[in-house]
Amino acid sequence: MKIKKYVFITFAMILGLLLSFNGKVSAEEQNIRLTLECEVEEMKISIYKIAEISENGTYQLQKPFDSYKTKIHGLAELYALDSEGWRVLAGTLETTVAADSVKALSVQTADEEGKIVFEDLEKGLYLIVGSKTQDDKYSYTPSPMILALPIEGASGAWDYQPVIRYSKIEKEELKNEKNLEVVKIWKDSKHKEKRPKEIAVALLKNGKVYETVKLNTKNQWSYQWKALSAKEQWTVVEKDIPDSYRVEYSKNGEKIYIVNYVKESETQDTSKPEKLPQMGQLWWPVPILILTGLSAMIIGMFKRKAENEFEK
Repeated sequence: MKIKKYVFITFAMILGLLLSFNGKVSAEEQNIRLTLECEVEEMKISIYKIAEISENGTYQLQKPFDSYKTKIHGLAELYALDSEGWRVLAGTLETTVAADSVKALSVQTADEEGKIVFEDLEKGLYLIVGSKTQDDKYSYTPSPMILALPIEGASGAWDYQPVIRYSKIEKEELKNEKNLEVVKIWKDSKHKEKRPKEIAVALLKNGKVYETVKLNTKNQWSYQWKALSAKEQWTVVEKDIPDSYRVEYSKNGEKIYIVNYVKESETQDTSKPEKLPQMGQLWWPVPILILTGLSAMIIGMFKRKAENEFEK
């Protein structure tokens, strides 16, 4: 009678553990629903998947971002980036996807409450880019950002339905015209011999090439456009980045900085897990191991029972 009782209890334990782990696996595999609160009606937001995040916590760059690894500063050293590094990388990628007409994973428009929802996202690293919007009095220009999804909550649990306030939106009174200056900065003090005599930069109007100019020592590696329409979204991109350099874009008011870093090494690895927050664990082997162990216990009990009866 005791053996039957032990078998029943053991079976109940196995069933409970399997059900609990099955729930855990389902949670790990569920899709993500991201809500952005930008508080600006009819603002368009695009989302791009930069990288997948593997079970052991490493980034795997996705197309076309994997081809930018040797061209964009910081993309090959994701685990070494601080908050400022992530901010600058987001701006650089925003410029790059606009220049290359990269198709977004999804584009959504804010509702009357200024909310935007992206459904059925997978675990990964994402770039979020907003379009310039205006009303009767103001223009609104959102800053790009990079998010790792899902997001770890305060309790340590993963949030698969995060709600994030899109707070980095520049609000300006409407005006008819604006000036824009581009400044080239070289980070190659020990390798100036690799620097080209001049570079070409393109002025983009809402993502399309509007004008191309040359920067060199004669114009002190800078150029200014005047009386541009303030209603449009303007940015500047370097054409044909020199092979020995990686590029970085940043903006401060009406100045856009193009920074070229000389490549010190071609072997940086984005897959090395140093600071990446873990996006879940590999759970599937655990219930199998538990089942195997408990089965061995049951077999052992039956074996001892049979030996005792034989001795009697």
